[in-house]
Amino acid sequence: AFWGAPVAMEDHALRACEAAWDSQQALRVLRYRWEQEGLPPFRARIGVNTGVMLVGNIGATERMNYTVMGDPVNLGSRLEGLCKIYGIEIAVGEATQALLGDSFVTRPVDCVEVKGSSEAVVFHELLGPKEDIDPELQAFGRAYAAAFEHYRARNFSEARAGFEASLALREGDISARTLMERCSAYLREPPPDDWSGAFRLKRKR
Repeated sequence: AFWGAPVAMEDHALRACEAAWDSQQALRVLRYRWEQEGLPPFRARIGVNTGVMLVGNIGATERMNYTVMGDPVNLGSRLEGLCKIYGIEIAVGEATQALLGDSFVTRPVDCVEVKGSSEAVVFHELLGPKEDIDPELQAFGRAYAAAFEHYRARNFSEARAGFEASLALREGDISARTLMERCSAYLREPPPDDWSGAFRLKRKR
């Protein structure tokens, strides 16, 4: 799904995130109902990204589709895959997060080099609409963001303590546990001097 074409809209990033959030809320209701019926749980992951891309009728005369193409589209697909690795439901790119203002609460998750690209990207988790999010989840987001700043500044002891504290606020968070363990590894064997703070992923998903 995409917003901003064929009719331009200034709030395209917000609309995309609202649609992603509403989709996950609807799925939660359905998942509960299906589980009560004895059906296996069904989950979905969503990646949201923003950028300049090619849009229009693409294909051949026998098979034509009005769609989008370009690097921002590919990154959106990679973000969806990162959800599985980091245990989140909605991942948003940095460009999208910058356009949301204070409508949604987000938290940075990690800085990664995705497969097929040498450019490092910081991606965020969409935690929820600002007016609906509970104080404990907000506290988790702030604690994780502070730990992430220490991590990127190579302050691995402070970062590890921060990720541990955020894990206490959101038990079982895969992202916090992953970066806490990574900090421990870097304390044993520091990264090279030219380390950019990015973690290189060797697989697409």
